[in-house]
Amino acid sequence: MKKWLILFALLLCWIITAFVIYNNQQTNITQSQTKQFSPQRIVSLAPNLTDILFELGIGEKIVAVPTSAKNLHKYSDKNQIGNFWQPDIEAIIASKPDLVITLSFSQQQLIADRLKKIGCNCLTVKIQSIDQLFDAINLIGKTINKQNESTELIKKIKLSLSRISDKIKNKTKPKTLYVVQQQPLRIAGTDTFINDMIEKAGGTNAIGTTIYKYPPIATEQLIASQPEVIIIPAMGNENLAAVKKQALQFWSRYETLPAVKNKRIYVINDNTVSQLGPSIHKGVELIYQCLWEESYQ
Repeated sequence: MKKWLILFALLLCWIITAFVIYNNQQTNITQSQTKQFSPQRIVSLAPNLTDILFELGIGEKIVAVPTSAKNLHKYSDKNQIGNFWQPDIEAIIASKPDLVITLSFSQQQLIADRLKKIGCNCLTVKIQSIDQLFDAINLIGKTINKQNESTELIKKIKLSLSRISDKIKNKTKPKTLYVVQQQPLRIAGTDTFINDMIEKAGGTNAIGTTIYKYPPIATEQLIASQPEVIIIPAMGNENLAAVKKQALQFWSRYETLPAVKNKRIYVINDNTVSQLGPSIHKGVELIYQCLWEESYQ
């Protein structure tokens, strides 16, 4: 009996050793393949990821995008794979991708985990700030063999941002309120990329430190914040004049606010402001124009 126990123990050790060696070999193979990876069929699960891929010069290799990106004319030839918040895993698989790129929030992370289990290559990136945008562009470039292109794209964005940074030196920062919803009133808080953009454009968040990213605010908080500039996104409405007319009517009830008294209420086309993508510098430039009433040129 003791002899059999010894033989069993030896056999178990051999199996464990072989398993460890095999796993290490598989990991090395995967890492090696990643370095040389040139995907031909890419599924992008977010508009900003899709924009990054186009900027890196491989837009023609994207085979599917979420509904939110499909509305843009340059994505009209792509398959539809559900929406941004609820991607359709069956539609993704049907697109036969050799790479799926997702964001890191829970719904898309869950999709990525399920796809990995069936052997699909997935790249998940976190983009919640401008610095993380640069990290994501760099990682995507490395993964798809577009390192030079990603480096140049980052340089281009940073150069545009530095031009604005030079213009706002020694200027007093106007208190800025970025309104994401008027009824009930909801604004962009300090822990948002919108706040990053306001600061890079030379302003400061009028509402101060917030617990939530996009908190609702009461009339008392609004009055106390005393914003000098109010910025309102048009939310896809192309008739900016009509949106501004409605906004002026809404804000006229708060005549004690400096932004209202001085007619510093701006309605902007939010396509370049609403997402963290490679056009982020254009969004900062647009906010800069609102804060300083001048071109960034």
